[in-house]
Amino acid sequence: SYPVLASFAVANLMMAASLTSSTLLFGSGRIGVLLGAEAARYAMNLALVILLYRFLGPTGMALGTLVSIVAIHAGIVIHRAARWAGLEISGFLTRSVGAPILTALPVMVLMAAWKSVSPTPSIPTVALRSAVCLAGFGLIYALAGAFREERRLAGKVWAESFR
Repeated sequence: SYPVLASFAVANLMMAASLTSSTLLFGSGRIGVLLGAEAARYAMNLALVILLYRFLGPTGMALGTLVSIVAIHAGIVIHRAARWAGLEISGFLTRSVGAPILTALPVMVLMAAWKSVSPTPSIPTVALRSAVCLAGFGLIYALAGAFREERRLAGKVWAESFR
């Protein structure tokens, strides 16, 4: 199940990396581009899942989903958003995709090291790993996925919660 989980994790990371682009296109009223990209992604995903399942089983299904997300989000959504904003596509890709990946890297390294040290964990260790993953997701979202205003409001909520 590891290849399936890894494929879906990278697919979700790519979707998170393209949030900035989706927000730019949505905010600028280019909803048709987003709808067309999503329709193309669903069609491509379905075709790849059916094709790859025959050869690779569940891993092929996960890889089909990953390939469709990367192709459409990197090839259409991010590309169109950068062009609309008048930004150089390579620089925009570096910032929009690189920030979530670089933020997630320490969490991924920690989890990989933890798995190699304790390959068959106990129930409390699994619970602790889950908590670390949730904290890592919060860190990734706070540093790379949230806008300044969202971070400010989330800080206020946490302050109120612990007051």
